[in-house]
Amino acid sequence: MALQIALLLRRSSLLASISSLAQPSKVALRAPAASCPARLASSAPAPAPAGPPTLSLSSIRDNAGARKRTRRKGRGVGSGHGLARSAGEGSKGTKSHEGGSVSAGFEGGQAPLWRRTPKIGVAMPRMLRRELATLNLDRLQAWVDAGRVPGVAPGAAPPPPPPADGAAGAAPVPPAPVPLAQLPLVTMKTLRDCGLVGKVKFGVKLLARGKERFAARLRLEVTQASAEAIRAVEAAGGAVTSVYYTPLALRSLLRPEKFEFPIKSPRPPPNKIGYFLNYRNRGYLSSRLQLERLKAGADPASLVPVYVGGGPVENATDDLHLTGLEPAGKPAAPPA
Repeated sequence: MALQIALLLRRSSLLASISSLAQPSKVALRAPAASCPARLASSAPAPAPAGPPTLSLSSIRDNAGARKRTRRKGRGVGSGHGLARSAGEGSKGTKSHEGGSVSAGFEGGQAPLWRRTPKIGVAMPRMLRRELATLNLDRLQAWVDAGRVPGVAPGAAPPPPPPADGAAGAAPVPPAPVPLAQLPLVTMKTLRDCGLVGKVKFGVKLLARGKERFAARLRLEVTQASAEAIRAVEAAGGAVTSVYYTPLALRSLLRPEKFEFPIKSPRPPPNKIGYFLNYRNRGYLSSRLQLERLKAGADPASLVPVYVGGGPVENATDDLHLTGLEPAGKPAAPPA
């Protein structure tokens, strides 16, 4: 009987231990201690009493700004100190010297834009313009009166003769006209040799300042002449001829001793030939001017062949009725 009671007690203790293992733990079901505000407040450390900071090895620091950050050169653009190629040390060559720089418009040696762009009209630079030396009539008259023009005697314009007896107050009789071919010829070489003009690089232009006092009878050969100057010279009994010269032909005219033979000037270029074909400018290629020179006794060999309408001067018919001459090789019109 006692043995049976002992076995039952042992069996009940085993069942109680098994049931306790199957139930959840009371500790796991509890909330954590940190989630409780009361426990947090109780577990926080007490604040340190106010006072001077405590000096220790862990609190030793430099003052603010006492140390500057070391420059890390040669570490690329992101380092903040220069580009990767120079590392803030500058450039070599021209740009490394004080004041060294290239001029504005320099493109590394190639033709710059201002040279590649064509220059037309007002935009054409001064170095490309062909400026003519200027000569005024008052200066020319002063040189003639002083006898400083070679080949021209002072007082080239003869004074008017005295009035005839019993004709006091009558209009003076003009002197006998001198043939145009016998008048002294004044070329651009003459003007340069006597000092009337300075450096003649592209030609001479005749202007009309002092036209009221001009009285010299001359044959003038210049590059261009104003309308007032032409009228003043012709009113005095002279003549003006506009002649075209290339720079080489002009140098041959001014300094013939430097050339073995004289250089003949070609015909003017298309943009200038219209000026020398116009009679108003007294262009040497004008058919009317050349026929007037022939009528005045000029040497035909001294005239330049004129091509008007595709033929020489013999076939030219424009403005010939103004001269009273007929072209050579054509019969004169029968009288009406």
